[in-house]
Amino acid sequence: MNDEDRTSLSWGSAAWARATRETPDRTLLADARDGSAFSVRDADELSRRGVALLDRWGLSAGDRVLVVAAAEVETIIVLWGALRLGVSVVLLHPDAPQQQIRAVAEQSGAAVVLLAKPDPTLPHAAVLCSEEMSEALAEIDAAPSPPEPDPGAEAAILFSSGSTGPARGVRLSRRGLTDGLYRLASAMMPAPGRRDGIPALLHTITGLRMILLAPLALGTTSVLLPPYASTSEILAAAGRERVLELHAGPGLLRACCRVPSRMRALAPSLRSVIIGGGKLSSDERRAFAVGMGVRLAHTYGLTETGGACSAVVVQPDGTGGSGMGRPLCPVRIVRADGALASPGEEGRVLVSPDVPMMGYLDGKAPAEHSGRAWVDTGDLGALSSDGALSVLGRAARTFTTPSGEKVTLADLEALLREVAGVEVVAAVIRPPRRAALIGALVERDSISEVWLARTRAALRARLPAHAIPSLWAAQSPLPRLPSGKLNLVAAQEHLEATA
Repeated sequence: MNDEDRTSLSWGSAAWARATRETPDRTLLADARDGSAFSVRDADELSRRGVALLDRWGLSAGDRVLVVAAAEVETIIVLWGALRLGVSVVLLHPDAPQQQIRAVAEQSGAAVVLLAKPDPTLPHAAVLCSEEMSEALAEIDAAPSPPEPDPGAEAAILFSSGSTGPARGVRLSRRGLTDGLYRLASAMMPAPGRRDGIPALLHTITGLRMILLAPLALGTTSVLLPPYASTSEILAAAGRERVLELHAGPGLLRACCRVPSRMRALAPSLRSVIIGGGKLSSDERRAFAVGMGVRLAHTYGLTETGGACSAVVVQPDGTGGSGMGRPLCPVRIVRADGALASPGEEGRVLVSPDVPMMGYLDGKAPAEHSGRAWVDTGDLGALSSDGALSVLGRAARTFTTPSGEKVTLADLEALLREVAGVEVVAAVIRPPRRAALIGALVERDSISEVWLARTRAALRARLPAHAIPSLWAAQSPLPRLPSGKLNLVAAQEHLEATA
């Protein structure tokens, strides 16, 4: 992939015209849930229907549409239309709390909101739930191909997990989205015409790039798999669709490692897997690659960078790099005193993609150093003398769910104190033979069912489900160090004993 290809691909009419002219019958999108499939020609017409629908709602290039919906075909069609028209897409998790949806709708200035479930309380010009989109697209005529949008214009606003209150919106340009896609492709370039299995939801950067952008840019087919299905159901669907490449989270990897031969038999066509959104040990990566007989790429990145910043590849025979492999974009390690770290020296990991984010929705921008925009990942890491990246852990305490959402425990504690009105310590608990969970130790003599129900209800209005503690315990007073600071180790031990 050369620089000219990266720059020229702006996801407007020219890209669609070229694909329609050269490969009109190639399958661009397949839905393993109902067996439907759409060729490039089909997708071209459907996306222009999406353009017509957006135009009917009064949207034009430069406007924003808020999408709070899962990866349904109708939603994808409208998003394709937005990419072609130059309308910026604001994406939120389909399970986002109503309070967060309203706050984002107001902050982003989106005139149209697409919801998985209708909410008549939203004061916007048009609100259309997912169930109504199919009828709307069926009865509208396809619009002519719109003019080519500006590659440097805003294409999407992606949000952090929202685990500690209102999620922070990251503004990415059209060129920035495709740059992130090409970085991922450089780690594991799919062959032309192959199918990419995608069990990701649209709120993730992987879902956005790989469902919307990869088919047209890389000559692949996006296959929609059940996002809430079990690992065996996902692999069985991938097997029926003859999927060659699967994109998933760490939870799928760990499930496969328990019974690799049985899981492998479900998807015999599978050749490679890309895992993002969580920490994996070298042993876990090797066991998966060997047990499943696939090539594994474990990626490292964050929303602000538009995708993968580094990737380590492990071959089916277990050979491959260590750490997080070689960075896919410039990376620097900064010591606590602000100086650049020497090879092997630990510090905070900063990354700088060639196409930086446009800034946050609140107006803040990444830090500028030496003519580049750098984003602080919040992780501690080191670069080896030969340029390989190792990520040593979070600079702040965090919890990562199996699907990749991150919860910063310090921020969670601040919100819990506000909601519960007591001092609290949050910790990650890993019970034997059970999945990791978040525990909360509150400074109370005891926890009544009424208090816990009221606290959980208040949290559900502010947080997604994955960020709400699953384990609760009380201790008064909370353990403290001689300095007066909370003893986090002792608090975690107390929670582990409770579990």
